Amino acid sequence: MRAPRPSALAIGVALLGLSAALFAGGRLTAGSAPGCAPFTGEIRESAAFTPYDLQRSRAPDVPITSLGTPDLAAVPVDARLAHGKLAPLAVQWVVVTQAGTYQYLLDRPLDATMTPSDFLVAGGIQYDRDRLDGKPFPEVLLADIPERATPVQVGPYTAVLTWADPLANGVRSHNLYWSDGAFNYGLIADRSAVDLVDLGRSLVCATE
Repeated sequence: MRAPRPSALAIGVALLGLSAALFAGGRLTAGSAPGCAPFTGEIRESAAFTPYDLQRSRAPDVPITSLGTPDLAAVPVDARLAHGKLAPLAVQWVVVTQAGTYQYLLDRPLDATMTPSDFLVAGGIQYDRDRLDGKPFPEVLLADIPERATPVQVGPYTAVLTWADPLANGVRSHNLYWSDGAFNYGLIADRSAVDLVDLGRSLVCATE
């Protein structure tokens, strides 16, 4: 099984193999609400995964720059990150479609040959926003693959954390999804589960 994704994230799958105020930037603080404070405790994840050679379908590991643009002005205003940065990577590439917006953050510009697997190994973060079409994606994951979907609190939202199946180079991203009722959101990176949850909280709780 590949990294679980909603059907509206088809462009994200192809590239990764996987309200404006909320994204104004900011930091988590010790006095934040439970869904905003730095995560403490343990995140229990399923160790199950499908080896790359046994996967029924594989997202093409094509260069990310085969679609999209480095021009951040293409990003809808309400989907922009403060100063185009997150933790402390900068948005280097964006893909904007009718379905959603996909932003690729790295510590350097993407070269023309960088594939999704290269991007993850290089420490990149993919940030997605898709218009909600049907049930919120976290609800879909919890219903369809409860053994692979770990619920976590991200601000006021019940988010879902998954540990993706490996890409051809063996990397397994952690994927965090939540919904505000209008959009599905996703963060994808080769980082620990706790790190990714804290990144999600930093986005959602920026103005709280």
